[in-house]
Amino acid sequence: MKSQRRRQLKTNVLAQQIEHAPDLLKQYGGKILLLIVVAALASILVRRIISSRQEAQRTARSQLAIARDSINELSRGDAQFFDPESRAANRRRLSLDAQNAIRAVRENTSDTTLLAEASIADGDLNWHLANLPPIPGSATRSSLNLPETPDAYLKRAQDAYQFVLNNYPDDHFAAAAAHFGLAAIAEDRNDWNTAQSHYNAVINDPAAYESYKTIARERLDRLAEIQKPVFVGAVTTRPMLEDLFPATTHAASQPSTQAATRSATQAISQPATKPAR
Repeated sequence: MKSQRRRQLKTNVLAQQIEHAPDLLKQYGGKILLLIVVAALASILVRRIISSRQEAQRTARSQLAIARDSINELSRGDAQFFDPESRAANRRRLSLDAQNAIRAVRENTSDTTLLAEASIADGDLNWHLANLPPIPGSATRSSLNLPETPDAYLKRAQDAYQFVLNNYPDDHFAAAAAHFGLAAIAEDRNDWNTAQSHYNAVINDPAAYESYKTIARERLDRLAEIQKPVFVGAVTTRPMLEDLFPATTHAASQPSTQAATRSATQAISQPATKPAR
């Protein structure tokens, strides 16, 4: 009897709920629908944010590749341009293309790895601009010169590499590239102690790639050779720099650093191809 009574009560409660359902829908239906719409819009927004970030990452990587291509082309030289004005225009174009691409990387991503690589590219660009040989006739024709002096570009390169060490020290790939870049700058300035300290920083980094450490040791050995005096015997005229340093394209005040530093930065600061440990 009691169980039957309980079933009747449950049936009555359910009947009352069904009876009052339209009133509940009238009272709360709009709010429920609003919550459903908000949830759907939030889901769409999250998907778009994720998609936007992925697109920004792709754009940043693409721009970084453009910057690298421009820097590599700049480093290969421009002897194919026989007209001095064309040679100067090509240098300005490549420099501007690389600068715009590096700026686009920084504007399109917050990924620290890409930002570190963008700063390395910035340093490499300015290092190459500082070390470009003068175009014949540039001493009397200012239109053949770049907007900044070699010293100014070298300072910009130094700031870019140091920025990596200050802000992305845990990115061991970028940090090694920055040390090599700063060592190259120190060699340009005949600052052998500073160059040595940067090579040692790579060698002593337990997380650095072994191939980087090998290059750093080779650079240290090269430093010891660079600093040795060159004895050419008793001569009455100064030997041609090209005979002593065939790969040198820099001015006579820096005859022994150009070939050494160029291979250092090119061997290290290529983010697309990381060597195996």
